[in-house]
Amino acid sequence: LALGAATPLFELERFFAVHEFSCKRSVCNSDTEAVTLAEALALMDAETRGLWDAQSLGYTETKGHPAMLAELEALYPGAACQEIAPQEGILLAYAALLEPGDGVVATAPGYQSWFTCAEAAGGVVTRWTASETSDGSPYFDVDDLERACDAADNLKVVAANFPHNPTGYQPPPDDWRRVVDICASRGVHLFADEIYRGLGEEVLESAAAYEKGVALGGLSKSMGMPGARVGWLAARDAAF
Repeated sequence: LALGAATPLFELERFFAVHEFSCKRSVCNSDTEAVTLAEALALMDAETRGLWDAQSLGYTETKGHPAMLAELEALYPGAACQEIAPQEGILLAYAALLEPGDGVVATAPGYQSWFTCAEAAGGVVTRWTASETSDGSPYFDVDDLERACDAADNLKVVAANFPHNPTGYQPPPDDWRRVVDICASRGVHLFADEIYRGLGEEVLESAAAYEKGVALGGLSKSMGMPGARVGWLAARDAAF
């Protein structure tokens, strides 16, 4: 692991710690309406409910529950999966993929740790910044990504978050295929934050379908279960 530098103060989360649960109205939420525990239990089949009722509070399996891993492996054919907390996945992915001086091109704007965890792992981050159409709608120009990749020294990772937070933008399938092709032609990893996957009009092919793709998923956004603190990384790259 290449984590050689302390990450800066997480200003956004420190702000939330003070105000998120004390303000009268929250208009900055980045997740769907959360489900209640009763609603989640009502969705369980008999087998899953039995597992829930018998769940011990002792130590669990390092990679995750076998039943959960089986579901993930069906969702990401050919990929190996590791259950983690979603935020932890950003830190671990960058730590595994980067060495000091490696280049990273990342979608922006974005969550603070999307950039600072890469920098803590020694990465040099170039932002692939959203553009605007003539009517003010946000989008990501893949030509801009290609230029950023060409300009980056020692490029190792393209980091993409789609559907994108905070704009909600999701590229058309042809543009997403171009993103994958840009990574493949340069032999670099595609690290995709897919935490909102399933909320767009179309579901893009996961980055885990690419030989050097790493997909980050979880229950917090599209599934409305942030309190569960359940996420995962999926990848075909055995070394990763």
